[in-house]
Amino acid sequence: MDYFINPKINIEAGIGYSGISLGSAYHFYGDRAVKKWTPYLGFFLGHKFKEYPFLNDQSEPRYKKSGAYIPIGIQYLNHDGFTIRFEMELQSFGLLYSGGIKVGYHF
Repeated sequence: MDYFINPKINIEAGIGYSGISLGSAYHFYGDRAVKKWTPYLGFFLGHKFKEYPFLNDQSEPRYKKSGAYIPIGIQYLNHDGFTIRFEMELQSFGLLYSGGIKVGYHF
């Protein structure tokens, strides 16, 4: 779930299969009239429910880890509210870096 407090800055809270997060992102082209694609940079706090062996080369999942991460990516938002993000993250917990794809709907 996200909310734009102005055309360039949003606040966001999310929950997924592997964890929860809360933070904000700055959208560089958010104030343009046509802004389907906007690159962004953010700061988030998160908590992973668990880590998986294929991610950390361990034989058993380990439950843990809260910390901060800085995502940089690009977001697509169409006129019907569909949104998709492609991002890379620099993390203070778990893996040093990771990437992701987020799909959602903007109300």
